[in-house]
Amino acid sequence: MTSELLSFGINLPVWALTDAGQAPGGGITGGVLSLYVTVLVVYVQSVTQLLPFAMGMSISRRTFSRGTALIAVVSAVVHGIALSILTDIEDATGGWGVGLHFWTPGPVDVDDWALQIVVSGAPMLAAAALGVSFGVVVKRWGQLGLWSTVVGALLVFGGLAILVSVVAAGLSFAGLRRIVP
Repeated sequence: MTSELLSFGINLPVWALTDAGQAPGGGITGGVLSLYVTVLVVYVQSVTQLLPFAMGMSISRRTFSRGTALIAVVSAVVHGIALSILTDIEDATGGWGVGLHFWTPGPVDVDDWALQIVVSGAPMLAAAALGVSFGVVVKRWGQLGLWSTVVGALLVFGGLAILVSVVAAGLSFAGLRRIVP
């Protein structure tokens, strides 16, 4: 959480010294994203660095996998609670007095405390799972496998985005033809 506190420490004076928080609803920053990126990288390293060490200590792959999953779940819950508390403080102080919505920007800020834990913790669990997945790809197929996975995912999801756009445009056009002035 050090990188997030550093990011927060940079954003707060920027918001205080500029009019960034004057927008309706306050200003939004993407600084908390560093938390999720850090988690993703840590779990990539857990597979690429800690798994060989654990196996050298006679820990089975199954035990390592279960332990990693347990740590990911506990970490997601703890961070979800911490982010929920920080969100309550942020909301109570009007965005730290300068309109800064750092810990839960925009649509991620929900009114229910328990739901806020889920909304903040679920992406962390997803980042951990994605990190483990990338770590497995790197450990099994190396850099070529990682880049092939990334490029393949971009092509698949980019293609799906284009397909959805084309279908939506076609349906919109079909609907527009039936509108009566």
